[in-house]
Amino acid sequence: MKKVNLREYIHPKMDILFVALNAPEISNSNAHWFSRNLNFWDILFEAGLTTRRIEDPLRGDEIVFGNQNQNYNQKIFGVTDLVRDLVQTNSSGVKTHNNHVRRILSILDKNPTKKVCLMHSAVAVQFQKSGIIKRNYLFRENTYGLVGNYNSTEIYEVPFHNAMIKRNVKLKAYGQLNSNSIKKEKRLPIINVEKTTPKVIASLKGKSSFILPEPGNSITQGDIDKGTLRITVGAKANFPWQSRNIQVVIKGKFFKATYTPRDGRSDLLRIGRLAMEVLGINVGGRVKFTKMDNFNFIIQKY
Repeated sequence: MKKVNLREYIHPKMDILFVALNAPEISNSNAHWFSRNLNFWDILFEAGLTTRRIEDPLRGDEIVFGNQNQNYNQKIFGVTDLVRDLVQTNSSGVKTHNNHVRRILSILDKNPTKKVCLMHSAVAVQFQKSGIIKRNYLFRENTYGLVGNYNSTEIYEVPFHNAMIKRNVKLKAYGQLNSNSIKKEKRLPIINVEKTTPKVIASLKGKSSFILPEPGNSITQGDIDKGTLRITVGAKANFPWQSRNIQVVIKGKFFKATYTPRDGRSDLLRIGRLAMEVLGINVGGRVKFTKMDNFNFIIQKY
């Protein structure tokens, strides 16, 4: 039997404890959690749980679980596996038991935790067999989210980050970890995505703002369905002169957006349908932009 090289991150107090199934071959060989690719780390960022993208999957666990500076509101995240003594990539070869769940519960008994995130259907199935949670339907999109409680800890189920499930479903599920019992506190500095070091923005005082759409234009149902905001001529000067990714913040959540200039027409800011849903804009509505710098904007319903 191979030695498990993934050390769990367990803290005296945690905002979220992520519970995966077991150590897969690649991550175990790397001795770093979720290091096969950037999927998990990208989802955390896009769901608003972290304030910067992880660029190296071999450092993600140290940054997010071993530290808290880049976590939303400096939240404390931990991680462990349900089955801690097995290296196996094929989840069908992993056997779970009630004792595995008891070990997780003992962690919660000793370390007050606000939320537990069950990251694999096999983990959630075993929690259900152990009588801790109740899943209404198996493998249906609307079952992700809050599935039970253990004392004062809320238990959530999310799709596995590498599973063949629609990305918007994954983001919606992970996004729920960033609400409810996790207190809304002062945000961390917004990060300039073009640079590799954080840029501290002390306050909104002195920052420029503008309202869209301009007179004679309107937000349509098509815009909402596409997750796109049209940037009319009077506002174009606030944005980059060439196509690029920028970052927007909506109701305290960070979203990656794509800006596309167009000659003779309104430029396009694609924030995505999930961001549009969080914004809560309606047909004919208006939005307020606060420009933090050329690549970071706060968007509010006006």
